[in-house]
Amino acid sequence: FIRDLNVIQIFGITSAIAATLIFVLYINSDDVKLLYRTNYWLWLIAPMFLYWITRMWFIASRGQMAEDPIVFSIRDLIGYIILALIIICMLLAKIGFVPL
Repeated sequence: FIRDLNVIQIFGITSAIAATLIFVLYINSDDVKLLYRTNYWLWLIAPMFLYWITRMWFIASRGQMAEDPIVFSIRDLIGYIILALIIICMLLAKIGFVPL
């Protein structure tokens, strides 16, 4: 229903923020120390993810997302750039690279 769109948008944005918060809490967990040599680069992933998901919500709320969000993500160049940056950050965290 049209009248539920505002509530759905609030839930979606809140869920994105909660997912980012959970990821940040995960970065400080002992499990991360087992998988990655350093968590330095993982901290950069959180703002990139938050930007990506809020950008999608802005596009959807402006009526510029004509298809399913998954289809939009597959066709979105900025989404691919963010994905590549996230993968690079994960690889740098895995090998333990620390910038000077």
